[in-house]
Formats: sequence, structure tokens, C-alpha cells
Amino acid sequence: MSGLHHINGRQLMFIITGGQVGTAMLALPAILSREAGQHAWICVLLGAIVPILNVIIIEKLGSRHLGLNVVQLFQALLGRVLGYAMIIVFIIYLALSAIYFIDAFARLIQLFMLPRTPFWITVLLAMVCIVYAGSKGGQVVGRINETLFFGLVLSLIAIVIPALYHHDPTNLLPLGELDARELLRGIFYSIFAFAGTEILLVLYSQVDKPEQVKSAALKGVGLSTAAYLIVTICCLLVFGAERMVRYSWPGVTILKIAQVPVLERLEFYFLAIWVGIVLRRIINVIFSAALAIAQLFKAEDKIASIMLLIGAAIFSGSFISPTVMQYDVLLEYFSIVYLLIGMLLPLLLLLISWFRKEVFDVGA
Repeated sequence: MSGLHHINGRQLMFIITGGQVGTAMLALPAILSREAGQHAWICVLLGAIVPILNVIIIEKLGSRHLGLNVVQLFQALLGRVLGYAMIIVFIIYLALSAIYFIDAFARLIQLFMLPRTPFWITVLLAMVCIVYAGSKGGQVVGRINETLFFGLVLSLIAIVIPALYHHDPTNLLPLGELDARELLRGIFYSIFAFAGTEILLVLYSQVDKPEQVKSAALKGVGLSTAAYLIVTICCLLVFGAERMVRYSWPGVTILKIAQVPVLERLEFYFLAIWVGIVLRRIINVIFSAALAIAQLFKAEDKIASIMLLIGAAIFSGSFISPTVMQYDVLLEYFSIVYLLIGMLLPLLLLLISWFRKEVFDVGA
């Protein structure tokens, strides 16, 4: 394990949270309300089961193969050729996820903050920050996540303030009358918000004390769940489920509609903090992809060059942008791909690991 990229358990916790919380925090309440009405907050809690299981699976897999990085792990369990192919698929998945995140980030910045700034300039400035941060190695990425977590706390406080002044508790009622089909649809859409735990496949071998991985990663998922839950409940209290579906970004709209005495233009301060929160999620994904490539070619000391190449590729890919009408379709595909690559792939690797151990024991 390269000392340049090692992280401690506390930093891993914040990296997991940073890898999950981004633009989805601002859009998820409307998406879940459309599917599950006033029970949207329940979808958040139940949706968190998926990343929790994902963490448990990856931690179990990593603990059975201590000392192996993600590339060595894939090749040890799948064979050299298939393992090589699957790590390439995993890296492409991470890169495509980054393109999706940077696109959503840039368009939201254009919508609320810089309407006259060309799209490519917003993306370019973001990528410069991301590439620079990732090129400094895992230790710096860990510290960035740890520091920007407090920005997330401040942004949540900003969202809670309007809910304190303008709220209607009846918007959460009735608590019964759950429709199982609607609830499942809501849980499915919440999965895309919780994607991010799969980077633990890459980062597990970089944690200095592996025994802390499970606890730290689960705490990270817990912090992400709390963030999504707070935003969803606050938006429900202010807008109600029926009204909230009219807004694409209720996490921002709540700051514009719910006026707070003394604090005018609260959304401006919120978005200034939120920029760092979203960039943190993109940094984590791109750094994980770069580290996997570095391990694939045994070039961990070349992480800066690899980050630059990936950054250029993602900058180019960001111009293949969906229309607003295609975003719901993309969310469905993203959730499915996350389940297949982020969830089922580690599970398959764990099953292979168990099977081969049993065969070895019998042979012995």
C-alpha cells in the first residue's frame, strides 16, 4: 500500500458520506414524493438498506483478502483475463458516474447561480479543482472530505431554518395507508442517491487499519441517510407531497420560497457552500477510478498524470448531455447499473471467495 494514498478510518467515514451526498440531496424529495407521497421519508430509510448491505459485503470480501488491492483481488478471484476485463468495466462505470455528477452539477450552477456562464466553463473550472485535489493523493482527498463535511452540516442547517418558520406537520399525514408498490418504486429511486459505497472496493486496501473499515463505512452511510432524511422531511413539512412534485430542485426552492426574517437570499449562501459538497462527491469517484488504473498498471506514483487524463476524458464526455425529459430515464438506468456493478459484482466476488475456500479445505 502506497503511503501517499493511505487513509485512516475517520477519513474513510467522511469519504463514504462524501461519495453519496451531492446533487441528489436537492432533487430526491420531489422524486420520492411523486412515487410515495407523504411517505417519501420512509423510502429514504428503507433505501439505506442497500448501501448498508453493500458495505458489509465489500468489508467481508476485503477482510478475507487482506493485502490485495482491487486489481489483485479481481484477478485472484476471476482469473487474469476476466479479472482484467471486469476491472476495466468497473473503472468505466466510475467514469460514467462522474460524467453524470459533473453534468448535473454544472446545469444546477447555471440554473441558480451563473445563468450567463457557458456550460463548458463551469465544467472546466470544476474539473481543474477536482484534478488538482485528486492528484495530491489519498491523504489529501481524505482531508478534503473531512473538512467539507462541516459544509454539509451548515447546508443542512440552512435547509432546516425555513422549515422552522414555515411548516405544516399535517403534510406528513396520514402515516398509514402505505401502498407497497409505490413504496418499492420510491425505494428504487432512492438507490441512485445512495450510490457511492462501491468505491470501498478500491479504498479498502488503502485504509491503515482494516479492522476499522466496517464501523467507519457504516457510520458514513448513517450520516448520508441522516442528510437525505433531514432534507426530505423539511421539504415535506414546507411544501407537502402534492405541491413538491412541481419543483425539480425542492432542496433549493425551499430556500427561495420560505422567506426567513433577517436572512435574505438564503439560497445564495447555501449554494456557495453546496458547491464544495458536490465537488467532493466527484473527487471521490474520479480519484477511485484513477487509483484503480494506477494499480492496474503498477503506477501509483503517477496518480497526477492519470487524474489529468481521466479529467480530460470526463470533461469531453460531459458535453454528451441529456435533456431534462431524459433525466428520469437516466436515474432508472443509474440505479440498475449501480445494483449490477456496485452491489452484485462484490457479492459475486464474495461468493467465489467462499466457494474457492471451501474447495481448498476439502482438497486439503
